[in-house]
Amino acid sequence: GFEVFLLCVCSIMGNSPRVLPSGKPGAVHAATAIEAQRHLRVALSEVRLELPPSLRYAVDEVGGIPLHVLFEPEKLADADDVAHRLKVLLEEVGGAPVIHHTEEGDPFTVGGSEVGRKIEALLHCVDDVRRHAWRVSDRIKATAALRRCG
Repeated sequence: GFEVFLLCVCSIMGNSPRVLPSGKPGAVHAATAIEAQRHLRVALSEVRLELPPSLRYAVDEVGGIPLHVLFEPEKLADADDVAHRLKVLLEEVGGAPVIHHTEEGDPFTVGGSEVGRKIEALLHCVDDVRRHAWRVSDRIKATAALRRCG
């Protein structure tokens, strides 16, 4: 079956063999990507006014990608671009505060800014959407390839 096909393809390409898990391709990751979009919209509301308008609208688009196109590589490439732009902006504002702890265990922050903290939280949300949506996209592509070969 497809396990043998994957073992052959992986061996030819020099990768360690892996078998795709059974069940619906990426159902858990799909649900997690949708949930991450919801978290992204909340995180955006907290930093919206500090973002340049073009980036604000780009993040809006990632948070509002409709489900029927959420796992398309072109849409995910747009999300990758937004993540890169957020990383650049995060550097421009001086980064996010880093949490350290005293010897007694009390937390304190060093460096960064409050805006940087909010941008970093937004970036984490975009990354969550990307990570889970790309996994689904890759599994859909793999499933389609297996069907063509089988």
